[in-house]
Parts: sequence; C-alpha cells; structure tokens
Amino acid sequence: MDLVATNDIHYTYAEDEKSHDILLCIQTGKKVADEDRMRYEGGQYYVKSEEEMRELFSYAPKALEKIPSDRRAVQRGRSSSASQTAAL
Repeated sequence: MDLVATNDIHYTYAEDEKSHDILLCIQTGKKVADEDRMRYEGGQYYVKSEEEMRELFSYAPKALEKIPSDRRAVQRGRSSSASQTAAL
C-alpha cells in the first residue's frame, strides 16, 4: 500500500476559518463567546496548496510522489460529475 499525504479539511479557504467557527456554533447551539464549545483551533483546516503540502510533509517525500497523478484523478472525477449534472 502506498503512503499518501493528506490534510484534515473542514473549509475550503484559510479565510473561511471565522465563517466555519460561526457555523459550528449554530450547529451545536452555542455562542462564539462560550468557553465550553467545540472549536477547530489553529486555522489549518483548509485545502492547502501543493507547495504548502510539500513543506508540511517534507520529512516524508514518498508520501508526496502521488500528488500529480492523484490530482489528475480528482480532475477526472470533477469532469465526470459535471457531465452527469449536465445530463440531468
């Protein structure tokens, strides 16, 4: 089995951190000011660029070898989804 670098993602862009925090409060019935609420601290739960992933996983170069081919697989999936949606 190949080693692949992954990232825990809860929102798309780094600047979505505050919006995600507010939505989390709405979903859990808490207020942003509540001390005892669920949080995703650190602002690192967004889709990282290839450069960011390479920096984060520089200690595991084998895990990064699959990035280009995996990206093509994702693109194929998006194209397939788009054509399925267009057919509806």
